[in-house]
Amino acid sequence: MQPSCLLGYADRLVNVQNPDTPNVDELVEKLRARIEERRSSGEYPVGLEEDLNSHFQRILASRLKPELEPLRKRIEAVIDSLQFDVGLISSASRWKGGRLYHRISGRLVARQTQGVLDQVKRFGEAVSEALEAIASAPAELTTHIHPDLLGELDAILERLAAYERTPQDSNIALRDLRRRLEVLESAETRASSSPGSDH
Repeated sequence: MQPSCLLGYADRLVNVQNPDTPNVDELVEKLRARIEERRSSGEYPVGLEEDLNSHFQRILASRLKPELEPLRKRIEAVIDSLQFDVGLISSASRWKGGRLYHRISGRLVARQTQGVLDQVKRFGEAVSEALEAIASAPAELTTHIHPDLLGELDAILERLAAYERTPQDSNIALRDLRRRLEVLESAETRASSSPGSDH
């Protein structure tokens, strides 16, 4: 096959319109109609959108990542500054003959100077590694979750939202409170009548 034939074949594959591909606008319209139908029939309770939106915002908030770019730039500056070299030590002097004196004394203590520079470089490298670890810790905090606690918290918040939506003088709220009270009382009765109970 010639390269131009391959290009033509690829072009035909990309530009073929699949007749089975659904129209997105039609799907959205059907979905809206179904939601309105369920809302008017009472299948979707009042305030459902607000509950779902607040639930989504809680999920989204737990996924937000901290802005670490300024910290990373500072760490890069620290790493870039780890250039320790005896050649970077100036031997300039204001006095006549001072430059020669500094060069000679520098050579006399070159071994000790290099040893100190090596120690400082190792220290700087260790500090930069520690800074990298510190900078990555906030990113890990956003991914460290306790699904069991999040599930319980979501359930509590959903129940609270349902109670806030229900009129406090309604029969529904009163029946639900009576049912919950009966459950608590029967649990307390079982606990107090069990052997070894201090009640």
